[in-house]
Amino acid sequence: MKNKMIMLLLSGVLLVSLSGCNAGSSAFISGVTDKDIKEDIKDVRQETVKLYFSDSQAENLVEVTKEIALTKDDSLEMKIIDALQTESEDEELSNVIDRCITVKSIGIEDKLATVDVSSEKLEGSSTQEMFFIEGIVSALTQLEDIEKVKFTVDGEEKESLMGHMDATMTYTQEEVMSPIIKSEEK
Repeated sequence: MKNKMIMLLLSGVLLVSLSGCNAGSSAFISGVTDKDIKEDIKDVRQETVKLYFSDSQAENLVEVTKEIALTKDDSLEMKIIDALQTESEDEELSNVIDRCITVKSIGIEDKLATVDVSSEKLEGSSTQEMFFIEGIVSALTQLEDIEKVKFTVDGEEKESLMGHMDATMTYTQEEVMSPIIKSEEK
């Protein structure tokens, strides 16, 4: 909701600027003032993170460094998950999390992130499941407060997420078996 408001505000500022209003006038967009816009923009910060995508042959994870915009109310972990579901600008790379899959929450306790996934539309091949797990583990364990990742489905521990890999174990970066290739994306 906050992100939508920020985007609406920024769009409004752009429209006012393009319409030739002088800089000294106070623009009102749905009751929002220039001061409100400046406060919201001030609350946005950028975080540089590593995201992981599958290469075109589905043989390697490709590490991409990217900037993510965060407000004070955003969870960096969930923003990383969102970014893993967003298509890469490089057409040769594929998302490790299909857009149909919903990550419901991420809880962190004692450097363990528990990623809870919805069972709805949670399906894929063994390769898709491997990249799903390894991409999330690689992206989350880069954060200082996360060393391990565990997966649950609808709040419950399951033997497997998509029917191919062990989801009862706790994963660390050392369990990621796919080769990782570094790439740059802005």
